[in-house]
Amino acid sequence: ERLHRKIDFKRVFKEGRRFSASGLTLWVFQCGAQEPAQKPRLGLAIPKAYGNAVARNRLKRLIREAFRLNKARLPSGVDMVFAARPLPAKPFFRTIEPLVLKLWTVAKLLPPSQNS
Repeated sequence: ERLHRKIDFKRVFKEGRRFSASGLTLWVFQCGAQEPAQKPRLGLAIPKAYGNAVARNRLKRLIREAFRLNKARLPSGVDMVFAARPLPAKPFFRTIEPLVLKLWTVAKLLPPSQNS
């Protein structure tokens, strides 16, 4: 349920739509009808400018956990990649999950009423 191959990341960046909120950026690519339906997949592209390895890995863990808890609500055949700019404060799950859900709602992956 993760993007691993470079070609998958390139496709999402090139053909996907971009959404941003509070330092977090989301690229979304809806797979076409020609491809078999697959589970939603997550990719993470957190640059070194975000911070040291500890800070980058913490953010990645928080985003993965938000994805794990909410992936059943996402449509099939969606590839997404998250990137981040440095955040002023240490991120916590209670701040990251609503941000992820907000980006999914703006990207029309979730209906507006489910973002609670």
